[in-house]
Amino acid sequence: MVDRIIAEAESNGVTHALVGSSNLEWQRIVGFYKRHGFKMWYVQMYR
Repeated sequence: MVDRIIAEAESNGVTHALVGSSNLEWQRIVGFYKRHGFKMWYVQMYR
C-alpha cells in the first residue's frame, strides 16, 4: 500500500514524502519504511 500511495503521489508531481511514528518498537518501524525506500533523517529522544 505504501508503494502504491508513493507511486500515485509521484505521478501527480509530488517529489518528497515524510513519515513519522511515535512507537516504542521504533526499530521495526524504521525497518518497514527502509524497505520502502525511506531513509532516516533524525532521531529524537526523551527521558
